[in-house]
Amino acid sequence: MDDQIVKYTSALRLGAAEAEQVLRRFTCGGLKHPTYRAIEELGGRYSAAGAVRGGGVREV
Repeated sequence: MDDQIVKYTSALRLGAAEAEQVLRRFTCGGLKHPTYRAIEELGGRYSAAGAVRGGGVREV
């Protein structure tokens, strides 16, 4: 599962894929793919850590 997270986040960062394409791949069929759930959890932890540090949202 970690391999897939790295693969898809790298593709997004390099511009080889768009976020909509990646999300569509993980959410088709009505069930959430395990990798999608892991990315969701990671995003929630990242947001919580930013809030705790007082960093808020950074502009890229």
